[in-house]
This record gives sequence, C-alpha cells and structure tokens, in this order.
Amino acid sequence: NKQAILISSLKTSFKYKESIKKLRNRIEASCQKHGYQSIMLTSSLENEGKSSIAANLALALAANDHKVLIIDCDLRKPSLHKIFHLNTQRNINEYLNGKGTWEKQVQYLNKNDLFVLCAIQDIENAENLLSGERIKQLINNAKKEFDFVIIDTSPIVGINDALIVAEIVDASLLVIKQNEATDYLINDMINRLVSMKNNLIGCIYNASVIDLRKT
Repeated sequence: NKQAILISSLKTSFKYKESIKKLRNRIEASCQKHGYQSIMLTSSLENEGKSSIAANLALALAANDHKVLIIDCDLRKPSLHKIFHLNTQRNINEYLNGKGTWEKQVQYLNKNDLFVLCAIQDIENAENLLSGERIKQLINNAKKEFDFVIIDTSPIVGINDALIVAEIVDASLLVIKQNEATDYLINDMINRLVSMKNNLIGCIYNASVIDLRKT
C-alpha cells in the first residue's frame, strides 16, 4: 500500500523536488544537444525506484511546457497505474496484441498535463510482445506527436525485456538504489547497455542516505 513520492504532491519535500528538477534540466540539455526524444528507464534489480523516477521525470518535463507521454513497458510488474491512480481498462497490451491503435489506449491527466499509457501484467508473453514491430511503431509515431516519450521497463538482471526496448529508444537511464546491486552487477549492466550501442546518458543514484558521522 506504499504510495510513490511525486513532485506533484504538497507532502513531497522541497529537496526531493529540486533533485528531480536538476535531473530534468540535465535530461533537457542532453536531449537538445543530441536530438533524443525517447528515454528508457531501467535498473539492475527490482525495487530500486525506476518507476517513481520515470513518473517524476515525466511530470517535471510536462511542468516545463513539454508535451510528454509516459509508457509502462514493464509488462511483468506494471506500476504506473498505481502511481497515478488509474484504471487499466485502456492499456498497451491491447495495442501490442494487435487490437486497435495505441492512441486509443492513452489516458490524459489534466491536472498534470501528462499523457499516460498503462500496462497490465502479462508475464508469459512480455518478451514476445516487446519484440514485435508494433512497439517500434508506437515509439516512432509517438515521437512525432510528443516532445518526450518516457518509457519504464523491467529490471535487466535475468530478463531480456529492457534490452529489447533499449534497441528501439534514443537513450536510456539506469536507476541505482543505494546498497542494493553490487558494484560488479552495476558495471555489468552498464556494459550490456553500452555494448548494444545504446546511448546510456547517465545513472541515477536513488534513495541515498548521508552518514552524518562522516560529514
């Protein structure tokens, strides 16, 4: 029942909101320089906060007068509908299964001026659905309509889903939670993304705790 920390909430700390704004500014600068529009967020392991970071990055970009679509491509453990409190009657699975257009599955958050494409869990078919041509068409066409397309994917360890999506998007971000993945595992994930010629534009160190005894 834990709720995601969102910059749109009055309860969220000023420090966290400023951190997200700094991230947004760096992403904007990098994307403007290189012409990136579609950005994938992943992590090494589960529960490193990638979905929350993706949601907040999308909110921050939308708040800065960008037209933004955020897509849940974590078909094994989708969470954007929980973060934004949306139903999943409209979902990306319908489109990936060949039923209609992706535009009809998008939901609009008027309060946040943000477009969201949710997903429903489909563990058995996740890899096949993300390997098809329809996901490529979705991302390529979405880039024509939106300034930014933010994509939340599964963790990399033991799953191919994120690496499949990485071949389609313009760039990616790796979310690293303090004291979760080992240094070896993080470096291995970075090498796997880089070896695919994916534009890994940065790593986000999440949920860090400062040891005041060392300051």
